Amino acid sequence: MPKICPKYTRVAWQHDTEKKHVRVSRLRCGQWSCPVCAKINRRQWIFHLRRKLPEIGEDWWLVTFTAGAGDMTRWQSYKRLARGIDVFFKAARRVFGKVEYVRVYERHKKRIALHAHIIVWGLSPFVAVGKSRNGKPAYSPLLQRSGRKGTWAIKTWTKKIAQRSGMGFIADVRRVDHVRAAAYCTKYLTKDLQSIDIPNLRHIQTTRGIGSPKPEKEAGWYVGYRLNKSDIFGDEKVYDTNTGRIIPDSYWKDGNVYPPLNEKNEGET
Repeated sequence: MPKICPKYTRVAWQHDTEKKHVRVSRLRCGQWSCPVCAKINRRQWIFHLRRKLPEIGEDWWLVTFTAGAGDMTRWQSYKRLARGIDVFFKAARRVFGKVEYVRVYERHKKRIALHAHIIVWGLSPFVAVGKSRNGKPAYSPLLQRSGRKGTWAIKTWTKKIAQRSGMGFIADVRRVDHVRAAAYCTKYLTKDLQSIDIPNLRHIQTTRGIGSPKPEKEAGWYVGYRLNKSDIFGDEKVYDTNTGRIIPDSYWKDGNVYPPLNEKNEGET
């Protein structure tokens, strides 16, 4: 497995005056289809969700949606799920108020269609079923119920809203704590499971309250296609942060830029 993103096109470098180093790092592509970046992306998301979810709350729900019955293309299943999920969360906010969620897609093991896994905060175990003044169905959240009459379990409510929104009636809902919630979502964040050939697909989507992992910005970094020999000051050594190596002075006898223009990653396929 290569240690360097095989799709990188630019590098960043910084002068460390204390160590008399020029630290140079390849800027990775960040794509889930990249064998290097997919692993890094997943590690970043695991760290972010493990830190963020407990800040929001302890009680989470794992919700799984299917696109529906019948043969359909991957694109058709994606569009149906995307529309249905939007309708579902609009309905959820009307009933439960504020909700937070993380959504990932997964390729079906036996069919070409997709299905969606979502961890959700803000749902309640039961829903009271009534009618509004204009006769339309009205729902309100319940933490417990004394009987079945006039109440639905959250799974029943979810199934009905999923079917009403155009998704499949097969919808699973289970309660999880924040540790398992993070694990369930990141389980599907691998290169193979995220190899979904749909342009501009957001492999993982969150509400604003959860957000996404953002790398810490450091001052004094320069960006270019390669580090030029003229960018090195005095007796500075070039330190490659990707490989952990110091580039010997002899390198500059035959080359004027680093990394070399013909660089290939060891182990790249």
